[in-house]
Amino acid sequence: MRPRSFAHHGQRNAGAHHRHFGHEFWRVVWILVLLVLILLVLTPKAGGAQNAAANDLLAIANDHLYNLEYDAAQKYVEAFLAENPNDLRALNLLPIVLVRKEMFRQGLLEASMYGDDGDVYKPEKVPMSPQFESAFKAALERAQKAAEARLSADPKDKEAMYWLGITHGTRGTYDFTLRRAYRDALGDGKQAVKLHKNLLELDPTFTDAKMIVGVNNYVVGSLPWYWKMLASLTGARGNRKRGLEQIRDVAENGNYARDDARVLLALLYSREGQREQTVHILLELTKQYPRSYLLQQELGSAYRLMERWREAAAVYDSMLAKHAGGAPGFTAIPVSRIAYLAGVSHASKGDADVALMRYEFASKQDGKSRDVYVYRAQLAAAELNKRLKRTEIAQELYRRVATEAPNTPEGKAAKKALRD
Repeated sequence: MRPRSFAHHGQRNAGAHHRHFGHEFWRVVWILVLLVLILLVLTPKAGGAQNAAANDLLAIANDHLYNLEYDAAQKYVEAFLAENPNDLRALNLLPIVLVRKEMFRQGLLEASMYGDDGDVYKPEKVPMSPQFESAFKAALERAQKAAEARLSADPKDKEAMYWLGITHGTRGTYDFTLRRAYRDALGDGKQAVKLHKNLLELDPTFTDAKMIVGVNNYVVGSLPWYWKMLASLTGARGNRKRGLEQIRDVAENGNYARDDARVLLALLYSREGQREQTVHILLELTKQYPRSYLLQQELGSAYRLMERWREAAAVYDSMLAKHAGGAPGFTAIPVSRIAYLAGVSHASKGDADVALMRYEFASKQDGKSRDVYVYRAQLAAAELNKRLKRTEIAQELYRRVATEAPNTPEGKAAKKALRD
């Protein structure tokens, strides 16, 4: 997950930023709502169902949640709440399960959604079912009222302060990613940061609270100087190095947010160019949560960024094999995309024949609509055949893409190739 390039913005005229400050500043500075709480699943330090006590339903729920098994996760959380109706951790976990399930359904847990001009920045509200919105809002309100009641009785209740911050962050995630209500998300994001900063002042050893505060420090501290100056007017201040240290501390010593911090740290290390560390963390996480194809996908992406094509190809081939074998968690992977990326990886390491097999497999995938990766695979196969002097095959593939997807970038590239 990579926010819009700060270096890119730094090359522009500072005056232009003043004119566009409202929209751009909110999108970048308060990206912390996304970076933290899209990932936030409140995993206990032991992690995983295998390490949980037999009666630890929340640990089992978290294991299902990280493995993208939302219905099972919801069942275990609700079972726990039936016996423990005032447990703040469980009360917060339920709306997180619900919002992540909806985001997954909408394709909004993909890292690509949060890159330059990703879909999440488009202002159109995502269509949601009334059943989801009703259940989510009810669960969130229940969590908020429980935490506020405890804080009303004891303003220094550290657990209540922490969980109320999580509640605000969860609502901010919903507002940002699904409602596209950026002002509302900003308000809840600021509230989450404020609560966790106050908590750390009260108890500096409450490590989990460093997660949201650390992301705020990292993001605001990464801004160009003129944005930092403008940010300071809103009360937002940060230190990039300090933020990274805080997130690392949670990854190593946290309790509820430990695995969340590990995922986030992997993504930030990639942004920092420390990709060996990214791979190391992702390898650990894919072993811990083997049914999460999203983690596998991120591992493949990390290898590709490092141009470690053999390892990338192995990851994607493994995903395709698991899909073909009906392995749990891999039956619903985006097959055309994974096959295309496998083809790219094989071609880059010099295995043209295997690459062409993967491209062909990708191009045969259908759904309710033809996926863009079907055409990318056909175009990549045409270009590879052209390099291999298989002109007739290349021309046929170019014509197919130009005919089936004439107005797409792939179709336009195919038409250009036919003219040349």
